[in-house]
Amino acid sequence: MTVVRSADPLAEVLAGVRPSTTRFLRAELTAPWGVELPPSVGPSFLFVASGRCWLGEDRWLLPGDFAFVPRGGTCRIADQPGRPADPFGALRRRQFGRRSSSLRHGGGGAATLMVCGEVALDQPDEPLVAQLPGLLVLSGQSGVAGALAQEVADGAAGVETVVCRLVDVLVVSVIRRWLRSAPADGYLGALRDPHLGPVLARMHRDPGFAWSVSTLAATAGLSRSVFAERFTATVGRTPMAYLTEIRMRLATALLADGLAPGQVAARAGYDSVAAFSRAFKRVTGRSPAVVRRGLG
Repeated sequence: MTVVRSADPLAEVLAGVRPSTTRFLRAELTAPWGVELPPSVGPSFLFVASGRCWLGEDRWLLPGDFAFVPRGGTCRIADQPGRPADPFGALRRRQFGRRSSSLRHGGGGAATLMVCGEVALDQPDEPLVAQLPGLLVLSGQSGVAGALAQEVADGAAGVETVVCRLVDVLVVSVIRRWLRSAPADGYLGALRDPHLGPVLARMHRDPGFAWSVSTLAATAGLSRSVFAERFTATVGRTPMAYLTEIRMRLATALLADGLAPGQVAARAGYDSVAAFSRAFKRVTGRSPAVVRRGLG
């Protein structure tokens, strides 16, 4: 058998995550200050443009530091450890109104300028995302971090678009940095496996291909039984179940973009709309029509 190798299986999977910053807040804070940020249902981020910030219970964020919280939740920031935190919602309503995208708060001392917000991921259910730790921090004044700090400080016309794009780059960067030193077990172990990695890359790159366990095993250069056993033990699901997940994530994105079910079915590897619709409803609990109309 011939083993077909991808140059970078991790890159194939990471490309499917594709972050897009949905909203952010610019905060000018002066000591003493403490803010309890509202809970986020999805990924969120913090970036310190200048000054410093105490995050949670045990970490300083310094100028140029970018913190990514993959699974959201509540977050408390302050000018120093132990500082009482005011609820963000109350501060915003009292000072600027519910729709404001900026915050000024504090006692007039040492200043911190930062931006925080939420990030949407194209494929939030991707196993790679599930394996990320609760907090990732990218430290140091990289070129992107420096550009973001400048944009936040200047606040020039068009800053919203530029900040969102720079944050998207930093999200990918902080995940890539973590991948370099993350333990090679579970799903990451599969991506780095010389046999399974190329298969995962091919599945992500061409989910609509008429894959079977036999063709996947041939791509891996393993017997059918050895491949199926190793894949299931490492990835945590059978090869065909994993392929179905990839196809359904692709289908959801295409339907949300307005493609007709027939087009989506073909792209996702189904011979008929009926077969696709049954599979989609079984996996997602929603019909393709509901997702396409933006109701799901």
